Amino acid sequence: MRQITKISNQTKQQFKFVIDGYSPVTINIQFKLSQYAWFYSLKWGVFELNNEKLVCSLNLLRQFKNIIPFGIFIYHPQKLDPCDINDFTVNGFEFYMLDESDIETVEGYYVKS
Repeated sequence: MRQITKISNQTKQQFKFVIDGYSPVTINIQFKLSQYAWFYSLKWGVFELNNEKLVCSLNLLRQFKNIIPFGIFIYHPQKLDPCDINDFTVNGFEFYMLDESDIETVEGYYVKS
C-alpha cells in the first residue's frame, strides 16, 4: 500500500502509479465546488473510469478486482467522505494505492463484515 502524498488543494491534479510488472496507471482528481466533492478518473491500458466520486472506502475499485491488479483506499479517522478542497492537505484524509497483495488483505476485511 502506497500513500499518495502529493495531493494539494488545487482543483485539478494528475499523478501516475507504477505497478510492478504492469503499465502505469494515470489518475486525475478534481474538486467540484458545485458538488462539494472530489472526483477521480483513471486510465490503465484500455481500462478507463471517468468522474467517479471519491468516498471513504477500503477499495473504491473492488467491483473491478477481477479485471485490474490495483485498488484505491480512501481513509479518514471518522470514516467521512472528502467534501472540502483542503481535505487531503489539512483535514486528515489519506489516499492510498493498493497493489495485488494489498487487495488480498483488504478482501479479508470484506469477508469478516
